[in-house]
Amino acid sequence: MEKSEIRRAIERLDRIPSPSFSLNRILELASDPESDIGRLAQSIEADSAVTARVLRLANSAYYGVARDVDSVSRAIVVVGYKNVLGLATCAALAPAFQGEDAQLDRPALWLHSCASAEAARIVAVHAGVDASLAHVSGLLRDFGIVVMSEVLGAAYGAVLSDARAGRTTLGRMEREAFGIDHPTAAGLLFERWRLPRRLIAAVVHKDA
Repeated sequence: MEKSEIRRAIERLDRIPSPSFSLNRILELASDPESDIGRLAQSIEADSAVTARVLRLANSAYYGVARDVDSVSRAIVVVGYKNVLGLATCAALAPAFQGEDAQLDRPALWLHSCASAEAARIVAVHAGVDASLAHVSGLLRDFGIVVMSEVLGAAYGAVLSDARAGRTTLGRMEREAFGIDHPTAAGLLFERWRLPRRLIAAVVHKDA
């Protein structure tokens, strides 16, 4: 498949559900340094599934909360605004990484993406830059792997296998094989979804 065909296929891709209204709002808040607690709580509470996941995570042993966190507003106070924003983004995006895939272990990719997001957040905090944007872009960056697997099927599976062998970076192998890499693929789909431009730019930023 030629590069132009791949781009068109991504732009028409409908097997991956577009984000819910609540996820769009959460992503807007993550890319807005002026966002506030009230808007975040309202956006999370608009989706009962996201609310349930956020409260479950906020009550996990990782945060060591002494008593039950029973509302989004309390979670923000106890766990912290930035942490809840990150939890909400992870919770809202999780369904997009689900589904059968012969080429790709999507649950494993989801765990990897969550770990990458947390690492990006920690680095951003120490560097004094926007930690929320770093967290979300780290979470979304490898979503393009799901996109390319959907569009290219077995041909992409072969590239993934070669990349696992460690011959070179996945991005470089994608560009050599298809003329497009997974951050760019993610960016194309996110443009169709009308996600915040600042967030798309952070996701598409190239690696080696």
